[in-house]
Amino acid sequence: MSKVKISREVAGIIERCKEQGTTEEMVAIVAQKDPLGYERYEPVMRVNLQTIMSALVNGYEVEQEPTRAIREMFDDYHGIDDFDNGVRYGIVTTLDILGIKIDGVTQS
Repeated sequence: MSKVKISREVAGIIERCKEQGTTEEMVAIVAQKDPLGYERYEPVMRVNLQTIMSALVNGYEVEQEPTRAIREMFDDYHGIDDFDNGVRYGIVTTLDILGIKIDGVTQS
């Protein structure tokens, strides 16, 4: 089986549960959609139970944060030619239109 991708926040909760020996408790609360568990496991409760189980059994990869992915894409185009400059311009313009600020891309 392949590893599922989960957010850094969910991965942190899973790792904390493993360390504290409360993984079964977390799974039970998430499976039952127990309202008392929302405060403690709210990010995990937004994830499909099958995804959580697969992460526990097969392992997982942490999803790259969208701003980090955009920053890496921006950095991949060094601005050494017209194509690179066009890609960088497109990224900056799109982010400006959407009102999104990313250090090193739309902000210095």
